[in-house]
Amino acid sequence: MTNEQNKDFKFELLKSFHDQFAENQNHHQALLIKFISAIAVVVVGYAIVYSAKSKDILPIMPVDGKNAYSFTVLYFSNFLSQLVIWLLNCVNINIGYGFRRDQKVVANIRQKYLQDDYSEVFGRLAFRADSKSFHDYLPNFNTIFYLFCIAIQAVLYMSIFFVENYLLLDILLLLPILLSLATYILYYYIYKAKVTKA
Repeated sequence: MTNEQNKDFKFELLKSFHDQFAENQNHHQALLIKFISAIAVVVVGYAIVYSAKSKDILPIMPVDGKNAYSFTVLYFSNFLSQLVIWLLNCVNINIGYGFRRDQKVVANIRQKYLQDDYSEVFGRLAFRADSKSFHDYLPNFNTIFYLFCIAIQAVLYMSIFFVENYLLLDILLLLPILLSLATYILYYYIYKAKVTKA
C-alpha cells in the first residue's frame, strides 16, 4: 500500500467513525424513549400492587382469597421496581459516558483534519472533555433521564411511608437509590480517567 493510499484509507476510516457517531447519537435518544416506556410499565405494575395493599403483614400470597396484597408483596414489588429503574439508569449512564468518549474521539478527528480552521468552524461549540464537571459530564438528555429515574425511585421509596414503617426494610429500599448515585459517581471517575486524559 502506497503512502497516498494509506492516507486515503485513514481518512475514510476516520470519516466513517465520524458518520457513525451521529447515527449512534440518534439511536441512543430513541432508546431513551423506550426506557421511559419501560419505567411507565414498572410504575403501573407497582401502582396496581400498592392500590390493592392489605393491612396484613405476613402472608406472601393475596390475603384471605381477596385481591389484596400483603405488605411483604408490597415491599418486594417496591424493591424490584426500584432495581429495574436502577438497571435502566445504569444503561442510561453508560450510553451518556459512551457518547462523551466518542465525542472526544470525534473532536480529535476534527482537530486533526481541520487544524487551523477548527476554532473558526466550531468556536465556542468545540467539545472540551476537561471542561465538563461532575454535574454535566453526561449529555443533557442523559442527565435529565438520570434525574427522572432518581425522582421516580424517591417517589417509590416515599410511597412506603404512607403505608407502614419498618426500619430494616426501609433501609433496604434505600439501596437502589444509593446504587443509582454510586453508579453516577463511578462513571464520573471513569470519565475523568479515560476521557479527559485521553
